[in-house]
Amino acid sequence: MVAVVKVPATATRVDIELIKGSSDDLVVPVLDSLGQLVDITGWVAKSQVRRSEDDPTLYEWSAAMSNISCGPAGVTLTVDGAVTRLWTWDAAQISVEVTSPGGKPKVIALGTLRALSNPTQA
Repeated sequence: MVAVVKVPATATRVDIELIKGSSDDLVVPVLDSLGQLVDITGWVAKSQVRRSEDDPTLYEWSAAMSNISCGPAGVTLTVDGAVTRLWTWDAAQISVEVTSPGGKPKVIALGTLRALSNPTQA
């Protein structure tokens, strides 16, 4: 039998700060409707950064880019310092969506991503 996981109807608010030029993994947990962590191994995720919903994508994490993964802790966004060092923007909106096998995409997190200048590279 396949367990059916229901994620909440509303997206979790996330506010992320990272330092341009630093590499890191950002983990966004996926919680079920009871607030319990869901193992999403085998799912697909995508995350986009935009100034607003109608603006072009500034950056994307996706399977095609090999910079995002799904696992027991949630969605992991791999931040590449060589890429973020080149970002010319400081703040934008971020969304994270997941798709279960055979399911439809579901936005699980929305918020602000702040890309801070690295004081040692100023």
